[in-house]
Amino acid sequence: MPPPNITGQLHLGHAMFLTLQDIKTRHQALQGGDALWLPGTDHAGLATHAKILEELSAHGQDPSDLAAYWATGHQWKERFHQRITTQMKRMGIGCDWSKERFTLDEQYQASARHAFALCWKQGWIYRANDQWYMDMRQLAAPLLAALDSGELTITPQKSANKLRSFLTNLEPWCLSRQIPWGLPMPLKFHQGIWLLDEGDTPGTPSTDTLDTWFLSALWPFASLGWPHQTPDFEKFYPGIWMETGEDILFFWCARMWMMGKFLTGRWPFTHIFLHGLIRDKDNQKMSKSLGNGIDPLEVIDQFGADALRWHLASRAQPALDMKFNPEALKQDAAWLNKIWNAGRFLQQFGPPIPQPCPPHLHHLRKELNGLLEQDKFPDAARLLQRAFRDAFCGQWIEHNKEALRAGNPAILSEGWTQFHHLLSLLHPFLPFMTTQLHEQLGLPLAR
Repeated sequence: MPPPNITGQLHLGHAMFLTLQDIKTRHQALQGGDALWLPGTDHAGLATHAKILEELSAHGQDPSDLAAYWATGHQWKERFHQRITTQMKRMGIGCDWSKERFTLDEQYQASARHAFALCWKQGWIYRANDQWYMDMRQLAAPLLAALDSGELTITPQKSANKLRSFLTNLEPWCLSRQIPWGLPMPLKFHQGIWLLDEGDTPGTPSTDTLDTWFLSALWPFASLGWPHQTPDFEKFYPGIWMETGEDILFFWCARMWMMGKFLTGRWPFTHIFLHGLIRDKDNQKMSKSLGNGIDPLEVIDQFGADALRWHLASRAQPALDMKFNPEALKQDAAWLNKIWNAGRFLQQFGPPIPQPCPPHLHHLRKELNGLLEQDKFPDAARLLQRAFRDAFCGQWIEHNKEALRAGNPAILSEGWTQFHHLLSLLHPFLPFMTTQLHEQLGLPLAR
């Protein structure tokens, strides 16, 4: 999971990535795969530093009092971490909370110090504007080659071309920040030179902290316990799929690729899917300054999490911005109501006795799998909507109403079988509704 910054609450852009990543994870699990979706939050150095200073100022505290500074920072982290995780859970996401990480937790800091040491020993890190920089040219060359060969891919392709331009004109990476909130650079000044701090190194420690992006560049493997060969690291690294927004393709994704290849010898994932921005109904970018931002919880309170998820997934074209229109969301909520109504309709004729998946739904599952493997979320949503609303509700139920009312057990079993397997296909998109219907009706989750 791209770890959200602990500087506030989630917005609809976060709701988009949560929805798409949850669909992929649940879909993989339904196929029998051992899928891991690892959650966490980012300490967000400069942004959180600014919030800490605001908080200290509001309470008349001295910003140079480091004890008060760090206490305020951790209070901020706990408060907004709680808010963010609450929002995530209300979205219905199925990540593995037992493996949650934070980019300043103790183990993660140890991983980052080790990564810094390995880069330092390569001679890539140097001091110049009293700032520390890292020469990225040797890291960029393998990435460019992998993009050119097709070993690594990005959807849409135009974003891959944009990344190539970044990489061919790469400037040194400024690693140092003059703020307390973050990981202190593991360096000491001794007898006129800077030395790598390896625990017992003599000298005066650096007061600079590492750029937040340096720590988040290690996310796919440091979050699994690297450099230690933990069971999770051995089992789940490397991953396959990364989904995020184009605005951090270079700042985050490319750096994860470069650092992952250098530090582990393997690319952390092979494919990136980029979603677009969510704009308001007047096509303006949502922002606090414009006052047009929307809290996902407000939408969920009004329409339900499943309706919001469906609305986002069914419009998630790669790197294309989408307009968020509450009127359109009403239509999505109305179609989801047909699923409830279909279940209630069948229930009045007898308990569910589903049979093995019929051939036409087996074919539908295969088609759906192909679309989701290609990240064609809107096409997958339309396929499911046609299958449930049009084919099942509009045709099969209408055609068989009289037989059901007459008590035909074969027809009832056929209806429950279709409903059962369609619910399972819809589950990655609509986890709340499908889980509740499975429980209420006594249906197992079909694979």
